[in-house]
Amino acid sequence: MPTVDFVFSGPALNTFGEFVRCVLDGEPERADTVPGILYERNCRDPCFRKAVGAERDIDDFFLPDYDSFFEALQVHPEPRRTGTSKPMLFFETSRGCWWGQRSHCTFCRLNGESMAFRSMAPDLAVRQFEWLFGFAPAYTAFFCTDNVMPRNYAREVFPRLDPPPGAEIFYEVKAR
Repeated sequence: MPTVDFVFSGPALNTFGEFVRCVLDGEPERADTVPGILYERNCRDPCFRKAVGAERDIDDFFLPDYDSFFEALQVHPEPRRTGTSKPMLFFETSRGCWWGQRSHCTFCRLNGESMAFRSMAPDLAVRQFEWLFGFAPAYTAFFCTDNVMPRNYAREVFPRLDPPPGAEIFYEVKAR
């Protein structure tokens, strides 16, 4: 009995949606032909084994759906009530690493295919922050999943923000 049903190789923002559509249509075997989705039936075929999912443009902006997260916090309020945890809302504004494009760090987990740096346009980033800030005061911790903060955001994004009281924004940074 296999322990892994499907593997999504490379970016999965497009391929995961295609996979879900196949499953909802009652035809999961259709996913065998989507590059970037590996399964027991196609994993030995070199054209699928080496394929990765199609990249989605970082500026193809959509708002995350946090509804199930909020519902889970309603069902399990203990950690929040006792102060043992502070819920964070995760978001993304870039992919890859601007530093790694020049000098790949020896400890880096990125490979060559995911190293190219792409960042969300400043106007879109501001729009996303404004939307996130709308969850305050219930949620004021915002965690960016980027590998490294875009260099231009200190000049072009953060001065334009009006965060709510107590807001915390976490980004990975690279010291130069």
